[in-house]
Amino acid sequence: VVARASLVIAVSDFIRSRLLAAGFPPAKVVTHRNGIDISYFDGAAGRREPIVLFVGRFVEKKGCEFLLRALGLLSRRGVRAKGVLIGEGVLGPSLRQLAAEVGADVSFTGFLPLDDVKQWLGRAAVVAVPSVTAADGNSEGLPTVILEAQSMGTPVVATRHAGNAEGVVEGESALLVDERDVDGLASALRFFLESPRLAADFGAAGRRFVKSHFSIETQVAGLEQLYMGVASSPR
Repeated sequence: VVARASLVIAVSDFIRSRLLAAGFPPAKVVTHRNGIDISYFDGAAGRREPIVLFVGRFVEKKGCEFLLRALGLLSRRGVRAKGVLIGEGVLGPSLRQLAAEVGADVSFTGFLPLDDVKQWLGRAAVVAVPSVTAADGNSEGLPTVILEAQSMGTPVVATRHAGNAEGVVEGESALLVDERDVDGLASALRFFLESPRLAADFGAAGRRFVKSHFSIETQVAGLEQLYMGVASSPR
């Protein structure tokens, strides 16, 4: 790839930094973030419920273990919180067992069609993205659900991991916590569960941010320009 590619596109500055550390020439590597369909994820949310929503595969880097522990902690503290985990994966059985062990009130839905995911995004009080660096070094790029949630006017709680911070405005559209910080994760989730007015303010800020920086039309146009630049350059 290093020798033959004219251009390498990274979906976040974090991924670009990893590529540079692996020896990719800086002149060949550009950051160009993905976009989403703002008109589909239109922010037409209904009545919010005390739901903490997770969407993704059940693999180590997604950090579901720490979300379940945080939900169990909230339950023991008397906070009304229902976890809804949309997805499936190799860690599914162990996560279901952990949820029972820590007393987390959680529903595992399996994978769902996009229309159903959108409905859950509109119902949830907050979306959790508790990503961690896996034991083998595997990490995220910039999870699309961070953008989809904000486009729906739903605030986000995410970890300071990989490109997560590049997809939000910390303190305005999302709260960020350290990886594997169960208590910090629980406190940030509680903030949105118990402060619906502030959650709505964060959600509105997220909608504005994604609309300005991550619309599919704008990002595809930028991608086409990159391709045209490569196509028109001398070999």
